[in-house]
Amino acid sequence: MQQRLRSSIAAVARYLPNRLALVAAIAGAAASLALFALIDEHALEGEFAPFDRAVYGWLQGLLPSALTTFFATVTVLGNTGVLLAVVATGGLVLLIRARTLEAIVLLVTFAACALLVPVMKYAFGLQRPDASGRLLDVSGPAFPSGHAALALAAYALLAYLLGRDGSRAVRVSALVAALAVAVLVGISRLVLGVHWLSDVLAGYALATVAVSLAILVVENMRAPRLAPRAKVSSGP
Repeated sequence: MQQRLRSSIAAVARYLPNRLALVAAIAGAAASLALFALIDEHALEGEFAPFDRAVYGWLQGLLPSALTTFFATVTVLGNTGVLLAVVATGGLVLLIRARTLEAIVLLVTFAACALLVPVMKYAFGLQRPDASGRLLDVSGPAFPSGHAALALAAYALLAYLLGRDGSRAVRVSALVAALAVAVLVGISRLVLGVHWLSDVLAGYALATVAVSLAILVVENMRAPRLAPRAKVSSGP
Protein backbone atom coordinates (compact mmCIF):
# COMPACT_ATOMS: atom_id res chain seq x y z
CA MET A 1 0.00 0.00 0.00
CA GLN A 2 2.79 2.41 0.95
CA GLN A 3 4.69 1.55 -2.22
CA ARG A 4 1.59 2.27 -4.33
CA LEU A 5 1.06 5.59 -2.52
CA ARG A 6 4.69 6.64 -3.11
CA SER A 7 4.38 5.71 -6.79
CA SER A 8 1.20 7.78 -7.13
CA ILE A 9 2.81 10.80 -5.46
CA ALA A 10 5.87 10.49 -7.72
CA ALA A 11 3.64 10.29 -10.81
CA VAL A 12 1.75 13.41 -9.78
CA ALA A 13 5.02 15.21 -9.04
CA ARG A 14 6.17 14.49 -12.59
CA TYR A 15 2.80 15.37 -14.07
CA LEU A 16 1.95 18.59 -12.23
CA PRO A 17 4.87 20.85 -13.34
CA ASN A 18 4.09 20.15 -16.98
CA ARG A 19 0.42 20.94 -16.46
CA LEU A 20 1.31 24.15 -14.65
CA ALA A 21 3.52 25.10 -17.62
CA LEU A 22 0.59 24.40 -19.94
CA VAL A 23 -1.72 26.58 -17.88
CA ALA A 24 0.90 29.34 -17.76
CA ALA A 25 1.36 29.15 -21.54
CA ILE A 26 -2.39 29.38 -22.16
CA ALA A 27 -2.72 32.31 -19.76
CA GLY A 28 0.27 34.06 -21.35
CA ALA A 29 -1.14 33.65 -24.84
CA ALA A 30 -4.59 34.90 -23.83
CA ALA A 31 -3.26 37.89 -21.87
CA SER A 32 -0.86 38.90 -24.62
CA LEU A 33 -3.52 38.60 -27.29
CA ALA A 34 -5.80 40.83 -25.23
CA LEU A 35 -2.94 43.32 -24.75
CA PHE A 36 -2.21 43.38 -28.47
CA ALA A 37 -5.89 43.99 -29.25
CA LEU A 38 -5.97 46.83 -26.72
CA ILE A 39 -2.84 48.48 -28.11
CA ASP A 40 -4.12 48.00 -31.64
CA GLU A 41 -7.46 49.65 -30.86
CA HIS A 42 -5.94 52.66 -29.11
CA ALA A 43 -3.16 53.06 -31.67
CA LEU A 44 -5.60 53.07 -34.58
CA GLU A 45 -7.76 55.65 -32.84
CA GLY A 46 -4.76 57.84 -32.06
CA GLU A 47 -5.21 57.57 -28.29
CA PHE A 48 -1.60 56.47 -27.83
CA ALA A 49 -0.24 59.42 -29.83
CA PRO A 50 0.35 61.85 -26.91
CA PHE A 51 2.16 59.20 -24.89
CA ASP A 52 4.12 57.97 -27.93
CA ARG A 53 5.28 61.50 -28.72
CA ALA A 54 6.18 62.22 -25.09
CA VAL A 55 8.39 59.13 -24.85
CA TYR A 56 9.88 59.83 -28.27
CA GLY A 57 10.76 63.43 -27.39
CA TRP A 58 12.14 62.44 -23.99
CA LEU A 59 14.49 59.83 -25.48
CA GLN A 60 15.59 62.05 -28.35
CA GLY A 61 16.69 64.84 -26.03
CA LEU A 62 18.07 62.76 -23.17
CA LEU A 63 20.63 60.23 -24.32
CA PRO A 64 24.28 61.12 -24.97
CA SER A 65 25.87 60.21 -28.28
CA ALA A 66 27.76 57.28 -26.71
CA LEU A 67 24.52 55.57 -25.74
CA THR A 68 23.02 56.30 -29.14
CA THR A 69 26.00 54.53 -30.71
CA PHE A 70 25.50 51.62 -28.31
CA PHE A 71 21.86 51.22 -29.28
CA ALA A 72 22.73 51.51 -32.96
CA THR A 73 24.87 48.42 -32.42
CA VAL A 74 22.32 46.61 -30.27
CA THR A 75 19.55 47.02 -32.85
CA VAL A 76 21.49 44.74 -35.21
CA LEU A 77 20.63 41.85 -32.88
CA GLY A 78 17.05 42.25 -34.06
CA ASN A 79 17.84 42.26 -37.78
CA THR A 80 16.14 39.44 -39.66
CA GLY A 81 19.40 38.08 -41.05
CA VAL A 82 21.00 37.86 -37.60
CA LEU A 83 17.92 36.24 -36.11
CA LEU A 84 17.75 33.73 -38.95
CA ALA A 85 21.33 32.70 -38.16
CA VAL A 86 20.54 32.46 -34.43
CA VAL A 87 17.40 30.38 -34.99
CA ALA A 88 19.12 28.13 -37.53
CA THR A 89 22.00 27.51 -35.11
CA GLY A 90 19.58 26.79 -32.27
CA GLY A 91 17.58 24.45 -34.48
CA LEU A 92 20.77 22.60 -35.42
CA VAL A 93 21.70 22.18 -31.76
CA LEU A 94 18.27 20.75 -31.02
CA LEU A 95 18.58 18.34 -33.95
CA ILE A 96 21.98 17.18 -32.69
CA ARG A 97 20.35 16.53 -29.32
CA ALA A 98 17.68 14.42 -31.09
CA ARG A 99 14.92 16.92 -30.27
CA THR A 100 13.54 17.16 -33.78
CA LEU A 101 10.01 18.20 -32.84
CA GLU A 102 11.30 21.08 -30.74
CA ALA A 103 13.53 22.23 -33.61
CA ILE A 104 10.47 22.22 -35.88
CA VAL A 105 8.46 24.23 -33.33
CA LEU A 106 11.28 26.79 -33.13
CA LEU A 107 11.55 27.20 -36.89
CA VAL A 108 7.79 27.27 -37.49
CA THR A 109 7.20 29.82 -34.72
CA PHE A 110 9.89 32.17 -36.01
CA ALA A 111 8.76 31.77 -39.62
CA ALA A 112 5.14 32.48 -38.64
CA CYS A 113 6.15 35.68 -36.84
CA ALA A 114 8.40 36.74 -39.70
CA LEU A 115 5.54 36.33 -42.18
CA LEU A 116 2.82 37.78 -39.97
CA VAL A 117 4.59 41.01 -38.98
CA PRO A 118 4.84 42.56 -42.48
CA VAL A 119 1.26 41.51 -43.25
CA MET A 120 0.08 43.30 -40.13
CA LYS A 121 2.23 46.33 -40.86
CA TYR A 122 0.56 46.92 -44.20
CA ALA A 123 -2.86 45.96 -42.89
CA PHE A 124 -2.72 48.64 -40.17
CA GLY A 125 -0.66 51.12 -42.18
CA LEU A 126 0.45 53.22 -39.19
CA GLN A 127 3.31 55.61 -39.90
CA ARG A 128 6.72 55.87 -38.27
CA PRO A 129 8.04 58.97 -36.49
CA ASP A 130 9.03 61.84 -38.73
CA ALA A 131 12.03 61.10 -40.94
CA SER A 132 13.89 64.17 -39.64
CA GLY A 133 14.37 62.50 -36.27
CA ARG A 134 15.39 59.06 -37.49
CA LEU A 135 18.95 57.89 -37.02
CA LEU A 136 18.44 54.96 -39.38
CA ASP A 137 17.25 54.92 -42.97
CA VAL A 138 14.08 52.83 -42.83
CA SER A 139 10.80 52.87 -44.69
CA GLY A 140 7.36 51.29 -44.62
CA PRO A 141 4.65 51.12 -41.96
CA ALA A 142 5.61 50.90 -38.30
CA PHE A 143 3.01 48.88 -36.38
CA PRO A 144 3.94 46.41 -34.94
CA SER A 145 7.73 46.59 -34.58
CA GLY A 146 9.30 43.68 -36.42
CA HIS A 147 12.57 43.99 -34.53
CA ALA A 148 10.79 43.81 -31.16
CA ALA A 149 8.52 40.94 -32.18
CA LEU A 150 11.13 38.77 -33.87
CA ALA A 151 13.83 39.38 -31.26
CA LEU A 152 11.56 38.36 -28.40
CA ALA A 153 10.17 35.37 -30.30
CA ALA A 154 13.61 34.07 -31.30
CA TYR A 155 15.64 34.69 -28.16
CA ALA A 156 12.96 33.80 -25.60
CA LEU A 157 11.85 30.60 -27.31
CA LEU A 158 15.44 29.53 -27.93
CA ALA A 159 16.32 30.16 -24.27
CA TYR A 160 13.32 28.12 -23.18
CA LEU A 161 14.05 25.18 -25.49
CA LEU A 162 17.80 24.98 -24.91
CA GLY A 163 17.55 25.59 -21.18
CA ARG A 164 14.57 23.41 -20.28
CA ASP A 165 16.70 20.32 -19.50
CA GLY A 166 19.21 22.29 -17.44
CA SER A 167 19.16 23.26 -13.81
CA ARG A 168 16.83 25.95 -12.49
CA ALA A 169 19.74 28.40 -12.42
CA VAL A 170 20.52 27.68 -16.08
CA ARG A 171 16.88 28.09 -17.12
CA VAL A 172 16.46 31.37 -15.25
CA SER A 173 19.78 32.76 -16.49
CA ALA A 174 18.98 31.88 -20.10
CA LEU A 175 15.53 33.44 -19.92
CA VAL A 176 16.78 36.62 -18.22
CA ALA A 177 19.52 37.02 -20.83
CA ALA A 178 17.05 36.48 -23.68
CA LEU A 179 14.56 38.98 -22.28
CA ALA A 180 17.33 41.51 -21.68
CA VAL A 181 18.44 41.32 -25.30
CA ALA A 182 14.86 41.62 -26.57
CA VAL A 183 14.17 44.64 -24.34
CA LEU A 184 17.37 46.35 -25.45
CA VAL A 185 16.44 45.76 -29.09
CA GLY A 186 13.03 47.31 -28.46
CA ILE A 187 14.56 50.33 -26.71
CA SER A 188 17.01 50.74 -29.58
CA ARG A 189 14.12 51.20 -32.00
CA LEU A 190 12.84 54.07 -29.86
CA VAL A 191 16.25 55.67 -29.37
CA LEU A 192 16.98 55.54 -33.09
CA GLY A 193 13.67 57.23 -33.83
CA VAL A 194 12.24 54.55 -36.12
CA HIS A 195 9.33 53.39 -33.94
CA TRP A 196 6.78 54.64 -31.45
CA LEU A 197 6.46 52.97 -28.07
CA SER A 198 3.10 51.47 -29.07
CA ASP A 199 4.80 49.77 -32.04
CA VAL A 200 7.33 48.11 -29.75
CA LEU A 201 4.76 47.06 -27.15
CA ALA A 202 2.55 45.56 -29.86
CA GLY A 203 5.55 43.64 -31.20
CA TYR A 204 6.25 42.23 -27.76
CA ALA A 205 2.60 41.26 -27.28
CA LEU A 206 2.50 39.49 -30.64
CA ALA A 207 5.73 37.60 -29.89
CA THR A 208 4.48 36.58 -26.45
CA VAL A 209 1.39 35.03 -28.03
CA ALA A 210 3.59 33.09 -30.47
CA VAL A 211 6.05 31.94 -27.79
CA SER A 212 3.25 30.94 -25.41
CA LEU A 213 1.59 28.83 -28.11
CA ALA A 214 4.95 27.23 -28.95
CA ILE A 215 5.53 26.38 -25.28
CA LEU A 216 2.01 24.98 -25.12
CA VAL A 217 2.78 22.64 -28.01
CA VAL A 218 6.14 21.52 -26.58
CA GLU A 219 4.84 20.95 -23.06
CA ASN A 220 1.86 19.02 -24.38
CA MET A 221 4.16 16.80 -26.44
CA ARG A 222 6.44 16.04 -23.52
CA ALA A 223 3.92 15.96 -20.67
CA PRO A 224 3.85 12.58 -18.91
CA ARG A 225 0.49 10.90 -18.77
CA LEU A 226 -0.95 9.57 -15.55
CA ALA A 227 -1.55 5.84 -15.75
CA PRO A 228 -5.21 4.89 -15.70
CA ARG A 229 -6.52 3.52 -12.42
CA ALA A 230 -6.59 -0.21 -12.26
CA LYS A 231 -10.01 -1.77 -11.96
CA VAL A 232 -10.69 -3.90 -8.97
CA SER A 233 -11.85 -7.29 -10.11
CA SER A 234 -15.05 -8.40 -8.52
CA GLY A 235 -15.22 -11.80 -6.97
CA PRO A 236 -17.44 -14.60 -8.19
